[in-house]
Amino acid sequence: MTTASQQSPGLKERSPARFVGGAQNKIDQKGRVSVPADMRRQIDLESGELSPVLYCCPSLWAPELQCGGADLVDVLLEVVATQDVFEKRRAAMERAVTTFTERLYFDDNGRVVVPKRLREHAGLDGQVAFAGAGAFFTIARGESLDDLWAEATSLDEGEREVLRVRSMPSTLAKGGRS
Repeated sequence: MTTASQQSPGLKERSPARFVGGAQNKIDQKGRVSVPADMRRQIDLESGELSPVLYCCPSLWAPELQCGGADLVDVLLEVVATQDVFEKRRAAMERAVTTFTERLYFDDNGRVVVPKRLREHAGLDGQVAFAGAGAFFTIARGESLDDLWAEATSLDEGEREVLRVRSMPSTLAKGGRS
């Protein structure tokens, strides 16, 4: 099986995906929102701390927030590291990840307060969607889960055939290469 480090230079081999599933919750005027219990448990498991912290970064490529445990910054910097070392934006992207990631603290009810700047970036108001993304999860507008499903399933016949072939056991045994 091909490891992440063999697939993309700069990406280290990672543990299996942790954040899966989707949920919707309401965010109030003060920016308080309840993080789904399963996602909180994943943060508790990886933190090993008495008071786990939710790390939250505005996405560099979408109107959403990328969230996770203490290793979120490392995960995002690994993604940025896949950019060409001579790409002008790479340094800016690295700096943005470390500058704009914030620590959000859970209250006794599993809620965090999302700062106004982050809410504005993601357009959060009313219903918000939590979507698992493996090493992190996202928080976005409530309708984003429907948008995600529509985008993922609106494949043309050629794209469907490529996915079918790539999901065959013989192809998977070769590391996903067809």
